[in-house]
Amino acid sequence: ADRALWQQSCTLLLEMRFRSMNPFAGTCALAAVACYKAAQHEEAGRIMEKLWSASGRRLDCIDCGTVFTRFQNAGLWQEALAFLEDMRLRRIDPDAYAYNNVMAASRKVNDFSVAPMLLQSMRQEQVQVDAWSYSQAIDASNALATWETSLEYLRELQETQVEGNSVILSAAITACQLGQQPQMARQLLKTARRQGIGPDAQAYTAAITACGTASLWDSALEVLQDMRAAECEPNLFSYNAAMGACQAALEWERALSLYFSLGRAHLTPDTTSYNLLLSSCARCSQREQVEWLVQRMYQQQLSPDEVTFNCLSSLLTERRDREDFLRRLKAAGLRPDVRTYNPMISACAESQGWEEAVTIFDEMMANEVAPDIKSHNRLLDVCATTASWTVVLSLFEELKRAGHTNTATVNTCIGACASASNWLGAIRLLDRMEKDGPSPDVISYNTALHACRHEGVELAVNMLSRMQACGIDPDVVTFNTVMSSNAEHWEWVLALLANMDQRGLANGRSYRVALCALIKENQLLVALNLLQQMHAKSLPLDTGSYNYLILALLRVGASEWAVHLVQRAIADKVFVKVRPQFLDLHGMSGPVARFCLLLTLRDEALRASSKPLKVITGIGKHSDGAPKVKPEVLSVCQELRLPARLSQDEGSVQVSSKHLTSTLAGQVQRLLSEQELRRHYASLPLIDWDEAVQVAEPAL
Repeated sequence: ADRALWQQSCTLLLEMRFRSMNPFAGTCALAAVACYKAAQHEEAGRIMEKLWSASGRRLDCIDCGTVFTRFQNAGLWQEALAFLEDMRLRRIDPDAYAYNNVMAASRKVNDFSVAPMLLQSMRQEQVQVDAWSYSQAIDASNALATWETSLEYLRELQETQVEGNSVILSAAITACQLGQQPQMARQLLKTARRQGIGPDAQAYTAAITACGTASLWDSALEVLQDMRAAECEPNLFSYNAAMGACQAALEWERALSLYFSLGRAHLTPDTTSYNLLLSSCARCSQREQVEWLVQRMYQQQLSPDEVTFNCLSSLLTERRDREDFLRRLKAAGLRPDVRTYNPMISACAESQGWEEAVTIFDEMMANEVAPDIKSHNRLLDVCATTASWTVVLSLFEELKRAGHTNTATVNTCIGACASASNWLGAIRLLDRMEKDGPSPDVISYNTALHACRHEGVELAVNMLSRMQACGIDPDVVTFNTVMSSNAEHWEWVLALLANMDQRGLANGRSYRVALCALIKENQLLVALNLLQQMHAKSLPLDTGSYNYLILALLRVGASEWAVHLVQRAIADKVFVKVRPQFLDLHGMSGPVARFCLLLTLRDEALRASSKPLKVITGIGKHSDGAPKVKPEVLSVCQELRLPARLSQDEGSVQVSSKHLTSTLAGQVQRLLSEQELRRHYASLPLIDWDEAVQVAEPAL
C-alpha cells in the first residue's frame, strides 16, 4: 500500500479477481489507500465502487469496520467520511466503531473540527455513543481551546451513564487546565476515585498543571501528595509540572525540594527539570544554587538548551561575571552563540542601562557571534526602557541602514515615542511603515493609538479607519484604546462597548474603561447599571475602579450605595474583610479609607466594645511617594479629638476601647450625613483619567 507502488497494488488486486479469489474488504481498502496517497482519485473511486458491487455478498458492519480501520491508519478522514455516506446510501447503518475511526483519522492530520461534528451526527442518527467517541470529542475541543465544550461533553457522558475511563478523565482535566479551572480539576479527580475510575499519572499531571497555570503552587503540591496517597506513582512529567507551578510562584526552595524527591522516587531529572529549577533560582538571584545546578547538569551529561542559556545569562549584568561565564562555557567545550548574549542584553533593562547593553552588543560582534533580529530588537527594547526616545530612533536608523529591522523593531520605536508622549513621532513611524515597510501589524496601530490617546477622538477614529483600510482587524486592545481617548463622549463609549460585545471582543478591561469614562462624566446611575452588567457576566472590577466609583458616590452623599460597593469589594476580595476590633485599609484610596474608618468607628462605638480597635494603615510601600491612607486616619482621629497610638513600625493605629462610646457614635454619624459627605468630598478631584486608564488598559 505504498503510494509509490499504487500501480502494483491495483495489478495484484486484478490478479486476485482473475484467479477467482474474492478480495477481502480490507484488501480493497489497502489498494484504495495507495491510490489516494498517490493522488489517483479516479482509480481509488473505481476500486471502492467494485468493493460494493463485486464482493459477492452484501457488506456488513464488520467489513465496513475493516475499511474504516485502513483509512484511519492512513489519516484519510475525508475518504472515511465519504465511505460513511456511502454506507447510509446503501442502507447500512454505521455504528460507533465507524464514527470513531473517522474521528481518529481526522485527529491524525490535526483537523480537530471533525470529531465534535460527528458526535452531533451520532446523536441525530441515534447511534449509541460510547466512551471512545466522547474521549475523541473532548480531545478535539481541547485542541480548539473550547474547554467549556469539553466539560459539557463530560457532563453529558455522566448523564447518559456511559462508563468513563482514565483516558476521558485525563482529557477532561486537560480542559480544566486550558480554562484555568483548578478546583474543577481536583473535583473531577475526587469523583473519579469515588466511581472506581482509578486516575492514572496523566490525569494527575494534568491537574497539577491546571493548578500551576492558575498560580496555585500549594494546590499543585497537594495533588502530587494525593497522587502518592492513591498509590499512583508520580512520573517525571508529574514532578516537572509541580516544579513548573513552584517556578511560576518564585518558590525556588519548594522546587529544589521536589528535585531531591526525584532521587528518592528513582527518577532521573531531564533538561526540562533543570531549566525549571534554574529559572526559579535565577529569578530569585540565588547564584550559588544556580552554579550547583549547572554542575549537576554537566555531571549527568545533559546538554543545555536555549532555556538553560536564558536562565544563566540573565544573571550576568557585570562585565567580570560575563567574562568568567564565557571562559567556563568554552572550558566545557561549548561555544557562546546568540542565545548566550541575547538574555545578557535583556538583563540590562533592570540594571546597567542602555550603555551596558550596547557594550554587550559590541562584545558579541568582537567574539564573531552574528546578532540575529532578536538581538537588535532586545537592544532597542533596553534603550526604549532606559534611554530617551531620541537614542532609540538614532539606533533604529543605524539598524535600518544595515537592514536589521522588522515589524517588531519599528513597534519598539513607536512604543518609545508613546512612552515619551511624542505622538507625532509615533505617527511618522507608522506612515513610514505603510509607505516603505515592513508591513505594520495590529500591535503597530495599537501602540500608535496609545501614543495619540490624548489628542482627541478624531485622530483615534482616523487611526482605526487606516487600520481597517490596510486589512488589519482591530482587536480588544484597539477598541479599549479608542474608548480611552474619548472619555467625554460617554454615549459614544457605551455604543462602542456594545459593538465590542456583538463582536465577542469585550473583556473586563473594556468594561472598566467604559466605567471610568462614566465616572469622569459623573454619570453615576449609568455607571451603576454597567456595574450590574459586569457582575452578571462575572467580570471582575479592579481596585482602582472600586475606589473611583465609591468616591464619586460620596461626592453626591450617596452613602448607602457607597456602603454597598464597599461590601461588594470585600466579597470580591479587593478590600480586606472587616472583623470586630480590626480594620485593614489596604487596597483603599485615602478618601475611601476615611469613609470605611468612620463606618467602623460608629459600629464599634455602638457595640460598646471592650477591646481596642486596631486599624491597619500600611507604611505606603505600594503608594507612589508618601503614604496616602495613614494621613487620612490621623486626620479623622484629630477631627474627632480621638487619642490614637501608632505601632512601632507605624503601619497601624490603635484606638482605645474607653473612647468607643455612644458620644463618639453620634459625632461619627454626623460626619456620615449626606450634607457632611458632600461638604468634605465635593472638593476632592473626581478621577485622574490617566491613572484610571493605565489601570484599565492592558500593557502594550
